[in-house]
Amino acid sequence: MRKGTGNRGTGEQGTQVTKTHVISSVRCFVPPLPRSPVPLFPRCPHFPFCPPVVNILPAIPLFYSEGSLSMFRRLVATSSTWVTVPLRLALAIIFFAHGSQKVLGSFGGKGLSIWTSGQTPFSFMRPHWLWLGAAAISEFVGSLLVFIGFLTRLGGFLIACVMLTAIAGVHWPHLFAKDNGMELPLALFAISLALVIAGGGQLSVDRALTGSGGRRK
Repeated sequence: MRKGTGNRGTGEQGTQVTKTHVISSVRCFVPPLPRSPVPLFPRCPHFPFCPPVVNILPAIPLFYSEGSLSMFRRLVATSSTWVTVPLRLALAIIFFAHGSQKVLGSFGGKGLSIWTSGQTPFSFMRPHWLWLGAAAISEFVGSLLVFIGFLTRLGGFLIACVMLTAIAGVHWPHLFAKDNGMELPLALFAISLALVIAGGGQLSVDRALTGSGGRRK
């Protein structure tokens, strides 16, 4: 009986050694995901869903390096100002309507296929459909980003590029709207540029992510 027990113990020990060897071999071929050297953001006091979201970000390859983390923090960093809130809402409403017309065909628009069949204001913009499609998507996506205040600077930059192109290529050199002038695109360009400078401000996802730790001074 003792001899049988000893053999069973030897067999279990051999099985355990085999499992350990297999696990070690797998670990050699599947290295663990690198971890972020520092926390991406402080704990979010504004929205309860922020901590689970930001905990996922370090697992994305974009955030493997400290340089990428620093760049993302600067992109979403903003202050506690309320000045940007009416600017964001007005800009988002205007360009959501115009972007929906071009991309979705909503609000009486003709849709993306017809919009991209048009002509660009500059001869170097080839192919036409690519530039026109980029402008339509920039308006639509930019309005959504500006409205929720997530990557507000990116959304404002997309809209600013579209308005600058419209000013230089369509409305210049006239000023007043009755002459197809640039006064409205110029105002919208100034608003979007202000958001690129200031960020989302209050009531924005950017502000919720950064909290007081990401406040610009």
